[in-house]
Amino acid sequence: MVNDSGAHDGGRAERGPHGFEAEVQLRLVIDAAPNAMLMVNARGEMVLVNAQAEKLFGYSRSELLGRRIEMLVPERFRGAHDGYRSGYFARPDTRAMGAGRDLYGLRKDGSEVPIEIGLNPLRIDEGLFVMASIIDITERKRNEEMMRRAQTDRLRQAILDSAPFSIIAIDTQGIIIAANPASERLLGFTKEEMVGRDATSLIHLQREIERQAADLSRELDMTVVPDHHTLMALAEMGLPDEREWTYVRKDGSCVPVNLSITALYDENRRISGFLKVAYDITERKRTEATILHMAHHDALTGLPNRTLLMDRIDMAVRQARRSQGRVAVLMMDLDHFKRVNDSLGHHAGDQLLLSVA
Repeated sequence: MVNDSGAHDGGRAERGPHGFEAEVQLRLVIDAAPNAMLMVNARGEMVLVNAQAEKLFGYSRSELLGRRIEMLVPERFRGAHDGYRSGYFARPDTRAMGAGRDLYGLRKDGSEVPIEIGLNPLRIDEGLFVMASIIDITERKRNEEMMRRAQTDRLRQAILDSAPFSIIAIDTQGIIIAANPASERLLGFTKEEMVGRDATSLIHLQREIERQAADLSRELDMTVVPDHHTLMALAEMGLPDEREWTYVRKDGSCVPVNLSITALYDENRRISGFLKVAYDITERKRTEATILHMAHHDALTGLPNRTLLMDRIDMAVRQARRSQGRVAVLMMDLDHFKRVNDSLGHHAGDQLLLSVA
């Protein structure tokens, strides 16, 4: 693997030029990502850092590479972070970090920044790594705080109209009672087309509602009906509810969003409705998908690489054991391929690989 300083890890001298090119392209994609991106190994050391991470935390790349990720964690959280990291590497999966908790990053100047973190495990030849996508949510926090402090309908409406995030208010039955201009831009509906409609059936996928209802039923040890109650279940209990959902636009297209649902209370502290604050995460999902594809596919041929092959073989073996079946692996080799590279050059070898692929 080639790190950001350009140094080669040991034991990789025999790989072809397209393998090296894959790593270069991976670093270029990460560096061009709109979010701060950090890749961390099992020891907690940062091995890849993009320009947005430098901008967010105020460190240069050379100051971050090889250092432990805990240097970017506020001191009051460091004690627990090592355990969280070890737990993640023991059970790696794609998920948001710290669901339900406020997360903060520590800048070089000592200031703290509220952040949202998406975690993606990457298993490559060198071992297991985690790719962290980090978003500065200062503006979102500022808008949420402004909304909480709003005391009058006039001020509240002004904030809603100027907020860059989709904000939809629903009553206790899931009926839309208000929507801001950002919601109109995101969904393609006018406010008049949304108000009075059931939010669940208008802008949500039924299969996603059903899946979430089943998950919540297991999590809360109670039956959650797959309708508007699915959206309200956690907020009704006073619990934080922020996760990824899919919104359905007026034209039928879908857009992935990060959705936060908060209960609204009347003067008697009874729940009078709910506020749905969402923002488009299409670019983030696209970047994550690109990085994941590049980690598991050959840059030259586009074919699955050895990492993905071993993963699929492992899955097939486990499935065969459960079903008492068998697994067959067919291997095809190119005889004397090295002669092509040596006599005609790597370009000819690459063309041959493309033809065979």
